[in-house]
Amino acid sequence: MSTSENIKVVTDNNGTKILIIFLYGTIIDKITMLKDIEIPINVEIESKIGVYSGLIDSNVKRFAKINKIKLVKSLIFPSDVYTIKIEAKTAINKSSVLEQYKKRPKTEIEMEILNLIAENFSMPVTKLVYRCNLNYKYCVNLITDMVKDEILEAIEHGSGMRYQITPKGTEYMKNLRNIASIHHVRDV
Repeated sequence: MSTSENIKVVTDNNGTKILIIFLYGTIIDKITMLKDIEIPINVEIESKIGVYSGLIDSNVKRFAKINKIKLVKSLIFPSDVYTIKIEAKTAINKSSVLEQYKKRPKTEIEMEILNLIAENFSMPVTKLVYRCNLNYKYCVNLITDMVKDEILEAIEHGSGMRYQITPKGTEYMKNLRNIASIHHVRDV
């Protein structure tokens, strides 16, 4: 997702080469831009700055830190003659905005929850809410249903609950993957 249109190299008054990455869109878009960043190899970069619009979260900050990128809302380059202010664009095309707010099918959300839990062995509901981008109440209701259906089991962990996949849940996850792969082939 990182393209030449969202990465620029500028030189400040001291001749320092600065890589500027414009981060815009959803949090997932910003993380993808940071993960897929391609730094020009023919230019000696002394500083990397991520100029972002909208919101960022701890994951965006973590990927920026890994890549040694300082995150800012805007950059200002003052001089005696003029001042340049750089901001990331906030406008996204209408189709991507509509796509962002399109309701996901329940099975897709269940699959995402099961995949996350499978990758991490067990997870608390707050992490699932955050990682799956869900409303807390909706996620709790969904997890409660999955526990009732014996797809997940609740385990006490410290002062809270964590959820892990049951054998029945593993089978359910395989079935969801099969359905998703058939559906994908049919759509293509």
